[in-house]
Amino acid sequence: TIKSNQCSMCRRPVPERTRFFFLSESGEQMAACCPHCGLAMLGSRQSSLGTLATDFLYGTTLSAGTAVYLVGSRVRLCCSPSIISFESLEDARSFQAGFGGEVRDFSQTRDFLSGQSS
Repeated sequence: TIKSNQCSMCRRPVPERTRFFFLSESGEQMAACCPHCGLAMLGSRQSSLGTLATDFLYGTTLSAGTAVYLVGSRVRLCCSPSIISFESLEDARSFQAGFGGEVRDFSQTRDFLSGQSS
């Protein structure tokens, strides 16, 4: 269990509802306040032993690789553009219908963030 309440990327508090975390190959547990920070952090490190996201609606923990992400919705989290993780495509699309944004998978979201930083 990761006990950190501070984002390893931006140093903001880590809300349970948007928490993103991974275990590095060195065994270090790193927590992020949201998928935006988590994926950016993961992008700066080439590998991890496990990466987990939190479903925004239900608070359940899931593999970040299988999560569905809503990028750039009107819901503002801590980082911009906001990135929200969902366990199901149906939930992500329903949320998108009300709040806009683009639904993407893990690879598409990482590629999007890589393009933002260049």
